[in-house]
Amino acid sequence: MTARLRILIAADDITAASTLGALLRHSSHELRVAPDNKGAVDLAKAWAPHVALVDLEMPGVQTFRRDMDTHKIVEARIWVYDDVFVNKFWSA
Repeated sequence: MTARLRILIAADDITAASTLGALLRHSSHELRVAPDNKGAVDLAKAWAPHVALVDLEMPGVQTFRRDMDTHKIVEARIWVYDDVFVNKFWSA
């Protein structure tokens, strides 16, 4: 038997969030959807999801930076939840 997970979907594209949500609900996971970054942070703090699927290009937060010549991602920002949110950075 597969464990039931609490999954947070954060996406400003409601069609994409709804489609992904429908697929995951079919697998019996518990879902919540946040349409913006602030809502996602607030919901994660209150609900403590096991997994967060986050749209990297939502308005209001720069989550990654591309090299203008190669178009490769050279820096990314992720958020780690462990009692508090902590910003983590990765740079190439």
